[in-house]
Amino acid sequence: MYRRLVPFALALLVAGCLDSQPSSTPTTSTSAGGHLHGGMNMSGGHDMYVIASDLAANPSYAWRFDHETYTFPLNAHINVTLSNANGNQYEHALVIDEFSVHLGPIEQSKAANASFHASKAGSFKFYCDVGNHRTLGMEGTLTITQ
Repeated sequence: MYRRLVPFALALLVAGCLDSQPSSTPTTSTSAGGHLHGGMNMSGGHDMYVIASDLAANPSYAWRFDHETYTFPLNAHINVTLSNANGNQYEHALVIDEFSVHLGPIEQSKAANASFHASKAGSFKFYCDVGNHRTLGMEGTLTITQ
């Protein structure tokens, strides 16, 4: 009986992977998973993996995102993942106003995802909008190149 289900399950999995269409509006989901930082993914999109940290154990890394700059080409489909680092004390968020992206706030040791279409070139700030986190240093620059 299981031998008959394996080809059917595989067909559903492949069909689901092929049905990913770029969207001009952000879509979000929350998980405890993660991706490698940056780069192009298997579906032809680009991954922007961001880790938020408020770790008091390492003051030079506290109240920061792990990378302050990201660069992607114009018209790229960008999958953003915000991960709130293990050991953090606070919730964090990631906002990119120009592309209507708002992830979070998310709890410690969790992650949230969104996708958007990089429809305009330029440099855009991304930041944490929880409390005074942006003032403390939780911001960076997203550059979309022509």
